[in-house]
Amino acid sequence: MLPKDSRHKSEVRRRATHFIYYKETLYRRSLEGLFLRCLGKEDSIKALKEVHAGICGAHQSGPKLQFQLRRMGYYWPKMVQDSMDYAEKCEACQYHANFLHQPLEPLHPTVASWSFEAWGLNLVGPAITPKSSARHSYILVATDYFSKWAEAIPLREAKKENMKNFIRTHIIYRYNIPHRIVTDNGRQFSNSMIGKLCEKFKFEQYKSSMYNAAVNGLAEAFNKPLCNLLKKIVSKSKWDWQERIGEVLWAYQTTHYTPTEVTSYSFVYGVEVVLPLEREIPSLRMAVQEGLTIEDNVMLRLQELEVLDEK
Repeated sequence: MLPKDSRHKSEVRRRATHFIYYKETLYRRSLEGLFLRCLGKEDSIKALKEVHAGICGAHQSGPKLQFQLRRMGYYWPKMVQDSMDYAEKCEACQYHANFLHQPLEPLHPTVASWSFEAWGLNLVGPAITPKSSARHSYILVATDYFSKWAEAIPLREAKKENMKNFIRTHIIYRYNIPHRIVTDNGRQFSNSMIGKLCEKFKFEQYKSSMYNAAVNGLAEAFNKPLCNLLKKIVSKSKWDWQERIGEVLWAYQTTHYTPTEVTSYSFVYGVEVVLPLEREIPSLRMAVQEGLTIEDNVMLRLQELEVLDEK
């Protein structure tokens, strides 16, 4: 029913063009042309909680939080302000907030032309306290320079054998042979065992000075969000941090990177990840997929194969 007032009536008609009603659910068209599911108060609170601090939550700031919600396909009228308020009231974010104690310095970028061409490796520790319940005191981290994809594992000891096995199993066997890796000059990285691995798989190792760690800035830059996010999600005893590394990596890889405005996951796989919230409160893409028949899926697969064939 339209209101009787002519001005109000024209306003409703103008705004109605931005909405559609699909499968008993209201969607609003964004400025980018995407249809976002309209959430009520209860669902909006649930969405904020899950995206900020849920399984895939990276404890993002207010602006990034609302951007992530929009990219996932959700909308409500006060989403920006609600995101700002929710992030400001998060106890873990306030307790582990970043404090800048030194002036900004120029960046030292390493140029990469494709995914997994160059990796930066770094070892976090042994100053991790307390040790994990399994007596881990180190975290070995690797970050791809192009997609910003990250891999990390907990370690009890910083042995050269662990570094070699990590490069072979988590980088070469899982993705491809890199063109180069960038490490520091620590004994765990600078040794004949790593040299023989480079020679066997025909890739180079670049070493940054211990007094100029900024050369390997990407790996160093990932250490900070990794440790901060671990602090926010571990239990009160903090002994379970080695069990939460996978959860932290997932949150990091599905978070939009500010310079590119895409996630590392979409960079690597070409599609956006399906997050738990989208299963609980289906976005438009989930609603459409659930309504597809076997014949529809076959046709879509054929179209995708044709596109790949053209490439």
